[in-house]
Amino acid sequence: MIDRIVIGDITKQRQRHIIIGMNTDLVDVSEIGFPYAGKLKMSLNHPLILGSVLEFDFGRNSEQKLYMVICHKIGKGGWIGADRYLRFGLDSISMNKDGRFSIVNVGTGPVGIQDGAEYPLLLKAMVDSDLSLDLYVREGEPKSLTNTEPL
Repeated sequence: MIDRIVIGDITKQRQRHIIIGMNTDLVDVSEIGFPYAGKLKMSLNHPLILGSVLEFDFGRNSEQKLYMVICHKIGKGGWIGADRYLRFGLDSISMNKDGRFSIVNVGTGPVGIQDGAEYPLLLKAMVDSDLSLDLYVREGEPKSLTNTEPL
């Protein structure tokens, strides 16, 4: 469930748990996931499974965690079903962790826009999740992407 919407940069806040959406190939990764994706990609000897969650220590101390929900593939059609995989990943986190979680606005970045992510479905997945979320929306995102009318 989305408890609140925050306009700003998720990395500038002191969040304990940060969640991002990620692709199965760990490619075209920018910002938060970049330092982890490259290292992880080199060490993997099997494909990542849609709906799985990768967890990393984040920041200067091990109290901060970064969660990558593997929810899409790269390319046209790669976001089909991403809402179900996102919801599954979020709910699996909620089964194992307590506390407040912050999530980026999944599907609204350059890759999501380019590859046709269905933002209303992704937003609904975040709203319907059992996990308590603060949704971070970057300043300047097109209004159509930040429309928070009830679903």
